[in-house]
Amino acid sequence: MKKTLLFLTVVMAAAFTGCMTAPEPEPLVDLIELDATAAVELPVVAASASAHEEAKGLVAEFAIDGDMETTWTASGKQHILLDLGAVKKVAYVEIAMKHGANRKYKLSMEGSVDGSTYFPVLNPTTSSGSTEDMEKYDSANAELQFLKINVAGNNENDWNNFYEVKIYGM
Repeated sequence: MKKTLLFLTVVMAAAFTGCMTAPEPEPLVDLIELDATAAVELPVVAASASAHEEAKGLVAEFAIDGDMETTWTASGKQHILLDLGAVKKVAYVEIAMKHGANRKYKLSMEGSVDGSTYFPVLNPTTSSGSTEDMEKYDSANAELQFLKINVAGNNENDWNNFYEVKIYGM
């Protein structure tokens, strides 16, 4: 017992004086690489719009309700405004549009940190016209709290119809 204590005392003293170094611990898990910059769906705390189809109650909230059977609908040059509740870095936006498989919608996006001053997030573009599923629009990691999606109808008429809008970022 005395020899074991003496040995431990010598080892401890050597370690503290720098004569011995402990081996570096190996990571317990190195099979999974985590990507800290991976975008996740950001919660939208409020949705409003410049207009909606009043008679049918097709309001802005339908564009963020997770239900591909409901739509926000409005005619002419309009916008839908989504509030993230706080400033976030937005990587991209996905939009599913009614009749999107055969209509090309005209849209652009603007962002704001305060709800008053807006900056361009996506220059005017058109949807693919090939799907009613979610289409991805890059927003270049813009930092914003408010996302305004401006729409101006489609290649067949002036109606704007969004099934769903999802915002991804960090």
